Amino acid sequence: ACCWYALGAADESAAPGGWVSKMRKSGGQGQELDIGWYYTTALHWSLTQFTPASMEVVPTNTAERAFNIAVVLLALILFSSVLSSITSSMIYLRNLTSEKRQQVADVRRYITQKRLTLDLGNRITCFLRKHNYNCRQQKALHEEQITAFRILPDSLRTQLRCQVYLPTLDPHPLFSLVAKSDEAMMVGICSGAMSESTLAIGQDVFDFGGSATKMYIPVLGSLVYYFGEGVDRPEEVVLSDFISEAVLWMTWEHRGRLVTASAVELVALNASAFHALQPRFGLFGLCREYAARFQQKLVNSIASGDYAAASDINYNDMSAKELATAAYLEWAAAIKMPKENVLLSARSPSSDGQQASAPSRIINSIA
Repeated sequence: ACCWYALGAADESAAPGGWVSKMRKSGGQGQELDIGWYYTTALHWSLTQFTPASMEVVPTNTAERAFNIAVVLLALILFSSVLSSITSSMIYLRNLTSEKRQQVADVRRYITQKRLTLDLGNRITCFLRKHNYNCRQQKALHEEQITAFRILPDSLRTQLRCQVYLPTLDPHPLFSLVAKSDEAMMVGICSGAMSESTLAIGQDVFDFGGSATKMYIPVLGSLVYYFGEGVDRPEEVVLSDFISEAVLWMTWEHRGRLVTASAVELVALNASAFHALQPRFGLFGLCREYAARFQQKLVNSIASGDYAAASDINYNDMSAKELATAAYLEWAAAIKMPKENVLLSARSPSSDGQQASAPSRIINSIA
């Protein structure tokens, strides 16, 4: 609007004949024309260029005609873009609504056709209604979902997985010792035995009596654990806890039920892959010694009447440190490691004289 008025006014001062001059000569149909009238007229003209409308002001010379053509072309592009965005948004909203209606109808038809009990049908319907029948909940991205990562070389992929998984394993005393003593083994565990997943609220991670295959480490969200077959006395799971650690050291069946209380991010260590990796590295004896002590402690706890020790969430950091230290000393003695190297061999000073953390050292070593 300002440019259109400036063009008309400049043309009038240099060579009369512009739209401002024409409007001044017409006298505005008998009324006095002030600057406010000229500006609102220019604003009205500019709005008509972006919409299918018209008005009495038209170009009266070559400069105004060229400016009008440029504005019309710009308006054509902008108007088409805005109209396309609005149309796309309306179609997307319509598809979402249509998909939800179809899901509701499919659920009802399935419950009817399969003759599910009224109680189960109501529970299923209430759960889906609570989540608004949303089967496309936004989840955290995982490596396998990034198509571009498929072309990464093995070195970059290994470094990527170490940066993702090492911080979750390092708090465990045994894996902290392994990371300091045998970096290759930790790289193998991170790159070949670990995975991540996202679960929505109300989903079962595992149920009572199920065969355990993984150790779980929750990194985000909240979970509730029910010991035994009952649903009373729920226990809240602590983030970064090591759930079902026993599966790494013995054959294990879940002794309770683990349910998500919110959207949850889980990191898992596959027991079979972990067992297959151990014989390839020098710390196989350390892991075997830790497993023997872990089993003995569990048996002793149950024999003394501490049945809670058989829980899937019985991890205790102090107890794990004691087991890991004792297993390390026993393993070092078995391989006749020099006394001055016991527990000192795990240290790797950084360039400034301070001990570097295991994750950062391993990641730097494979970079």
